[in-house]
Formats: sequence, C-alpha cells, structure tokens
Amino acid sequence: MPDNNPKVYPWTSQGMLMLLLPAGAVTGLWYRTFLLTGVPVTSIFAGFFERVGFAVKYPYTFTHVIGDPSALDTGQKLSRLGSRLWEMLLAPVSEDMDHVIIAWGSGLITFLLFVWAAAAWKAVGTETERALNFFDRMLIPALALGCVASIYTLSQVDGNYFILFYALLIVSALRMLDFGGGETGGSGSGMRASLLRRKLYILLAPFLICSVPLTCATCWAGNPGFTQIKIKHKGYYDHRAEAARRRILQGSSQLALSFSPRTRVLAFGKHPQALDLPCSVQSYYDVTGSGGNVYLVKKLAYFEEFLRYAGTEYFFVEAGYLAGQPRALQIIEDMIAEGSLRDIRYEWGNMAARVTLGEPAPADPLLAVAQFREHYSMLENSLKEAD
Repeated sequence: MPDNNPKVYPWTSQGMLMLLLPAGAVTGLWYRTFLLTGVPVTSIFAGFFERVGFAVKYPYTFTHVIGDPSALDTGQKLSRLGSRLWEMLLAPVSEDMDHVIIAWGSGLITFLLFVWAAAAWKAVGTETERALNFFDRMLIPALALGCVASIYTLSQVDGNYFILFYALLIVSALRMLDFGGGETGGSGSGMRASLLRRKLYILLAPFLICSVPLTCATCWAGNPGFTQIKIKHKGYYDHRAEAARRRILQGSSQLALSFSPRTRVLAFGKHPQALDLPCSVQSYYDVTGSGGNVYLVKKLAYFEEFLRYAGTEYFFVEAGYLAGQPRALQIIEDMIAEGSLRDIRYEWGNMAARVTLGEPAPADPLLAVAQFREHYSMLENSLKEAD
C-alpha cells in the first residue's frame, strides 16, 4: 500500500523551509533589539551576552535591575526555585505568587505537561515521527527551560510571562496526540488515540466556556469591564476623545494643548495614562521603572545628561504625582533652583516647564522654588465626573 503521508524530517528541504519563517522572525526581532540596546536579548539573558563581549548601549542597563538572586547562596536559590515551580504547577497562593495568580494557567497546564510528555515519548522512533513532531519536541523543552530560568532569576514573577508557553503547550499536546497511532486507520492504537482526543476536548470545553466571557468582561488588572456599551457610536472607540476628556477632568487640557506633536516631553504622572499627551512623550516611569535605568536619577548630573541625550524639551508634572515620588520632587526643585526649568506654567495644580539646561540660575532661587511649592498641588485631581 503506498504511503500517503511521506515522512518530512527537519533536515530535508521541506523541513528546512518550514523552519525558515520562524527562524527569520526571531532573527529580525533579535537584530532590532541589538540595534537598540547592544545585546540581542534583554531581561535575564543580557548578562550572558555581556560576559561574551557584547556592550549595552547608553542609556540602557540590565545588571541587577531585574533582580537576580545574587544575594542568595546555592541552597537558597534551589529552594526558592523548587517552591516557585511547585506553586505555579499546583497552587500559587503564597505572597510570592501575587502577580502569578492573575494570569495563572491553572492545573490544566500541569495535566497537559504530562499528556505532552507521554505523547512525545510514544512518538519517538515510530512511523508517525514527522518534522512537526520533531519541532514540537525541540520547541516545548526550550521554552520550558526559558521559563525555569525566568522563575529562578527574577525577583518578581508575573503570570503573563508564561502565556506564550501555555498557549503553545495546549496546541502541541493536542496535536501530538494525532501521532499516537491516529494515522493507522482502524487499528486499536488509532481508535484509542481518537477516543483520548475526544475526552480531552470535552475536558477543555468548560475552560473555554468560562474563559471567553471572563476575558471579555475583565482585564488583567482585575477591573470589571472596560468601557460602557453604547447603542449610538461611531463604529470605533475614540481614544483621542477619551484622553481629551480625562485631561479636562484632570485640569490639564490647556497645558497639553501647548505641546505640538513633535515636542519631546517627559511626563511625571501615572503610567500609562501620562502617555496620553498629544506629543512625543515619555513617562518618568519609563526612565526609572522596572524597564528603565534607576541609575539615571542617582545624581542630578546623570539625569541632566540623559535629558540632553533624549532631547527633552519640556516637563509635564501631574498634580499629586510628586507626593509619592520624593526623588522626582527633589530633582524638579533642584532644576528650578539652578535655572534648568523655566517658563513654568500651572493649571489646576498641574505644571509644565521648559527644559533649559546650562542656563544661569534665577535671581532668587529660593523664591523660585517657593513659588513652585505654592502653585503645584500635592493632591491628585479627581477624575470622577460630577453626578
């Protein structure tokens, strides 16, 4: 009987062609990251590339920003890794798992890991071994090792880091069951594989029925719903109009209108709402947050060097934001006192100022700082509309 399903191995032309597209996508992504940062892969893998000769470009840094376990000895590192893996596979209930539970894959992922491992083991050396099968047996372990490295290295693990692994594991586990004898026609192994697939689909149905409406009605932050349903609308959600409405409620609409689309502004405000300004805007959180470089604000000279590098023209400071940011408050007051912030304007406690690095200090620096403290509001403006 002729073989209607010829084998396709990765080293054949068909197999190589199948791997070409994903390889090209990864290469392009890594090359773009290299051009921007100086290393092909950032986060927990940047240290490896630095050790083999790559140099991270200014103003990026990845050393000790993500939070490696360098302060722990080997026993503590392995103990923390084991505890995290146990919780992520079965029950993420400890304080260390606070950011995991909001995007946890549930016990279904643990079950599918066993299904995938059994199907992969059974397919080894059989006639059903194909390029896709071989690719799956390489892809899933590689992703799993990357996930384990993240769990081992990061000081704070988030559940959304592993969503790609969850999705690919579900697809791969169900697909690999097709190679457990499903091509052998009416053989007993094929019938058993088909029956197992049907049972798994039935098992997954309740997850799908629950997850789809839950995903539509909530978001990762736990907020119930996104926007109110309107019968009369434009056919799309007008983000610009919504951002303008928030600026009116915030009391900063006139300050925002003073910026052109090309004006480079550093916004001191809640992220990501601060990025709604109609200009070329970067938030203070972008500079110093989990994806930034806190070293840039260690000294005022370092921060001003970054402002020159970035070509920052204006500051925008949201009312109430500096109350919880003592370092940012000190930086702004020091820059006002030395004359690096001029043309200061206020609107309902919000502030906008032009960056003038290298300019002479004002005649009375203490008075300039006192005026800032008088007009800038340490209280946040309410965004709730009046009833």
